[in-house]
Amino acid sequence: MRGRSRRTLALAGAMVAVALLSAPVLAGNPNGRPSRGAGKLAIPEGGPDDDARARIDCKHFPENRSRDERSWLRLKIRHLDASTEYTLWADDPATPETDLVQFDVFTTNEDGKENYRQDTKHMGALPFGATLADLGDNAIEIRDAAGTTTILAGVIPATLP
Repeated sequence: MRGRSRRTLALAGAMVAVALLSAPVLAGNPNGRPSRGAGKLAIPEGGPDDDARARIDCKHFPENRSRDERSWLRLKIRHLDASTEYTLWADDPATPETDLVQFDVFTTNEDGKENYRQDTKHMGALPFGATLADLGDNAIEIRDAAGTTTILAGVIPATLP
């Protein structure tokens, strides 16, 4: 009986090992951890606003057992003109040209600030309906309302999907 119990236990252990090894691997980080990219937008040479600032953050959350896949893009914009409309421009990864295309508009608050957010969590979309992987390393700019003057410029940080 003792030998049979050991064989049964060994067989059960082997079955668990096979089940674990054949489990599907999730996209992105194998542990399901998010990938992140961050950077700053800079004032272009001769830019009209010498104290404007913006930080860009991107994050991709791969699907795991308790979470759907999700990505977000955030811009923390400071020191622009108060209650003023600005436009956001980036390179559309679906086109072969590298020309920047306007993808959104925002208006600063009375302190000249804006916290711009795009999130795919609740059926939202990133610019151009693209993924962070496609948008990564592409140019992004904040321009005046007419889209003719660049206030801040930078690059969308590269992240995993």
